Amino acid sequence: CRTGCPNRIGSQTRGRALNSIEPPATRSPATNRTIVTVGDVMVDTLVHIPGTIRIDADNPAHMTRSLGGQAANTAAWLQISGARVHLVGVLGDDSAARWVRDRVSSLGIAHTLPSVPGPTGECVIVTSADGTRTMFPSSGANAHIGRTEVERELIELIRGGPSHLHVSGYAACHDPTFVQRLLSHVAIEGVRTSLDSAALTSSTTIDHWRAAHL
Repeated sequence: CRTGCPNRIGSQTRGRALNSIEPPATRSPATNRTIVTVGDVMVDTLVHIPGTIRIDADNPAHMTRSLGGQAANTAAWLQISGARVHLVGVLGDDSAARWVRDRVSSLGIAHTLPSVPGPTGECVIVTSADGTRTMFPSSGANAHIGRTEVERELIELIRGGPSHLHVSGYAACHDPTFVQRLLSHVAIEGVRTSLDSAALTSSTTIDHWRAAHL
């Protein structure tokens, strides 16, 4: 899925809410090398409807704000697991961007999150008592990931010898050539990679992935 919610990483893994988790106090020797995650960083507004949603009517709801986006979710849970992580993404020039940076910093995650003119990516996630979940994403600044200094910063990080590079599948949707160039740099440096396949939700997404030769 495009964004995260309190009980999952990306789309499937169960866990605690990102808003309630503290950074780990220690790391094992095996996690000293950095894992770089790159891609979507979002602000999730979680809307829980205690009853059945009534169309064209008032629906009392409980709302909370959470850090979201494939890259941010993966970085947060890796950090919580004791890994050393560096999150790379793009934010807007609004108050949501400041909130994201504060939240990422409070989790102890190193980050490269430049701003571009416009809004930060956001998603409204509506859940109801029967367990159904409907998402309303707006990519915002994430769509500009290939047109910022992110690529230069990533190349420097890759040259620094990370243990792994994890790429949000949506990055390939936003800019296939950016991901293709990034993976070419990674191949030269011999860094292991993974790509989040949760973005494979439509034929359009698959076409973008093919364009990046993924």
